[in-house]
Amino acid sequence: MAKKQRKPSTRRADRDHRDPFRLQPRDVEIIRAVNDCQALTPEQILTAFFGSKSPAYKRLRGLFDHQYLRRDQIPQVDIDAPTSTTIYTILDLGAEALAANYGYTAEDMRYANKQVLDYRTLQHIRFLNDLRVAILRAVRESGDYEIVEWVDEKRFRAKPDKVYVGNNSKAKPILPDWYFALNTPLGKARFFVEADTGTEPLSQVRSQFEIYHEYIVSGRYMERYQSRSLMILVMTSSQKRLANLKESIQRAGSADVYWLTTHDQIRQEEVKANPLMVFEAPIWQTVQSDEMKVLIQPGGGG
Repeated sequence: MAKKQRKPSTRRADRDHRDPFRLQPRDVEIIRAVNDCQALTPEQILTAFFGSKSPAYKRLRGLFDHQYLRRDQIPQVDIDAPTSTTIYTILDLGAEALAANYGYTAEDMRYANKQVLDYRTLQHIRFLNDLRVAILRAVRESGDYEIVEWVDEKRFRAKPDKVYVGNNSKAKPILPDWYFALNTPLGKARFFVEADTGTEPLSQVRSQFEIYHEYIVSGRYMERYQSRSLMILVMTSSQKRLANLKESIQRAGSADVYWLTTHDQIRQEEVKANPLMVFEAPIWQTVQSDEMKVLIQPGGGG
């Protein structure tokens, strides 16, 4: 008997050697997550949608072979031991599935671009997406939460609100990494999200906090969202960096709306095993306290 051809790991299998594939509802959810997050790694897709590697990689192979998703290996060569990161982004068939199932239009599609394909900017996207994946999984596996609005930075850049900070004669745009609105047991909550990899100078990060402060106190946030409800989630690289960010926020103002955590807290195995921990476990800090707190009280408690 002829030995079955092993499928290549870096290119699509030839048509004659592709496994049969029928698009399933979960596949469409995967395509949507890949699109909405701009790019996801295999590990992030595994965490968000699967309990084990084998079925995850089988479905990803099908989505890749049948041209719903694109796969790239992005090299990092500016280190002593060069490495690469595998990412998935959408292709035209994936976009068609999103249009058919969710009514997405051309402006909703997030194809691969130079930011995704450049390792330096990809690192920020990966960092942010670890938090996005944790939140998406918590919502998928719970009947208590629902994402009702999702706005990425690209949409903000298309038509940003602007405010004047201090004596600056040039208006500054409001450009969070991500905005989402969430139905919770306590009602509707609104979030801006900032992913801080620790590479930007604190002076530059503080200027972003000053823009948020002015956006809130000027009433422009209330005007746009018709609500005073706002939590600004900041995920950063280390506890030391977190402490420095707290100082910057205190100086900028509106400290009471910030909730901070570290990448390690989001990535810990307990959160992967129990997705609701991202909301309901004490992995967050406020600016005013070093006590670890929950973001949303379990069961809607006060």
